[in-house]
Amino acid sequence: MKKKIIIIQLLAFILLIAISLFLRFYKLDQMFGFFGDIARDHEKLMEWYQGGSPPLIGPNTILMIINQSPWYFYINFPIFLITRSPYSMTITLSLISIATFALSLFILRKYKEISFIYIIFFLSSIHPMFVEQQRIPWNPSFSVPFLILSISGMLYLRHKYTRMVSWITALSLCLSIGMTYSIFPAFLAIIIFVFLSIPPEHRKYWLFQLFISMAIVFFPLVIFEIKSNFFTLRRLTTGLNIPPINSLPTSKLSFALNTFLTGYTNIKTHLWQFLLLILPLIINIYVTIKYPHKTSSNFKVFFILAFLSTAFTLLMPFEQSYYLYGVILLWFLVIASMVPLLMLPILIVLICLWINPTTLKSHFRQALRTVSELDSCAKKFCSENPGEYYVSSNNWLGTHSAHDQTFFLNKNGCQSRDIVSYPSLGYDKMVVVADMVKFEPYKNTSYELNQFGSYNVVKEFYCSDKIQYWLLEKSKSKIRGR
Repeated sequence: MKKKIIIIQLLAFILLIAISLFLRFYKLDQMFGFFGDIARDHEKLMEWYQGGSPPLIGPNTILMIINQSPWYFYINFPIFLITRSPYSMTITLSLISIATFALSLFILRKYKEISFIYIIFFLSSIHPMFVEQQRIPWNPSFSVPFLILSISGMLYLRHKYTRMVSWITALSLCLSIGMTYSIFPAFLAIIIFVFLSIPPEHRKYWLFQLFISMAIVFFPLVIFEIKSNFFTLRRLTTGLNIPPINSLPTSKLSFALNTFLTGYTNIKTHLWQFLLLILPLIINIYVTIKYPHKTSSNFKVFFILAFLSTAFTLLMPFEQSYYLYGVILLWFLVIASMVPLLMLPILIVLICLWINPTTLKSHFRQALRTVSELDSCAKKFCSENPGEYYVSSNNWLGTHSAHDQTFFLNKNGCQSRDIVSYPSLGYDKMVVVADMVKFEPYKNTSYELNQFGSYNVVKEFYCSDKIQYWLLEKSKSKIRGR
């Protein structure tokens, strides 16, 4: 019997991994949108690879003056070092997800809560928002596998205290918030849950483990503060740059519910689907209150954790979908702890909502320009025009930052940098990439061009109907006047 259970668990593990990898890698070369945050972060990895120092701070947050932990870059660098690929973060995230899933199952191998991890991993593998942000990942995406691992540690510690599992829980929890501060409500909920679950004589040591784990994750930021004469601290004294959010918690609740049900897709939901989701939950709550001895005590505790974390999140002054990562995982835990007969209709509805032609079409939509097109154009340009350049862009997003173009130019032999970040380099040439938008020299303006100064057009390099390069050079009078 035991051997049969192991075989079933192994087959379930393989099946869930296969589903997750399919949704994240199917036709990725044709559907990978390389721009924005992922391009910015790959540009930073490329700078490190080409001889720069390891970064001491991670990506900016919405507060702009508070950065995430640089462990985000440290985790991603090994695969990037091997591949130098724009897909390196997707590969790294998938490997971490598989490793944390396997470790979670190993930790809970002797307890019935192992089924919770299978359900949480499955639901996070097919949820549209999770799929979208793990096909084209950025720093919040990396919080998910570490949160799942910390949840498994939390479940284990409720049964038995061991220092090893406690260390794993503390470190994974701190790594998750090091990836994004947006999961703070779930982070705090798990800390409190573990503190109250473990024997009183171990609680001080749990807090010590958290302190050490936080120190490991955020120590590079301390080094940065010392080296920069406490740059962040000085800016904090001027106040946080919190963008105004006019929506009330009620409208945020609608936003959160819509994000949970549909993610980024335009899935059409129906009343019967909502009822099939909410009625089993209400019945489970009733059964838990009326017949507590017949239901799992886990459900009551996890429901309170998820409810309070959601309330905390709704009071936060932000309205971005990734702020729901932590609470969505906690609600997955609530679903996993329900009476099986009541859990089943919820799982069926969620599978139908999240795995259907509409969502698959959204996941696998064609990229406006593919990675291979960007790479090929940069390779052609650099082979004919090697040198040092600032890079700007006239692109389809309506912006002029060129993280994506800078990455591919550096990858293919050019020495290119962003003038906003590296004005002191003093390059005499700039490449303006017309990325699906026409560039008209001397007519189009941007902050980057203003920083560069007056210029002459050296040449136009046509690559394709989508991408053209304009090579500019500072006017001679400007160069002599430096």
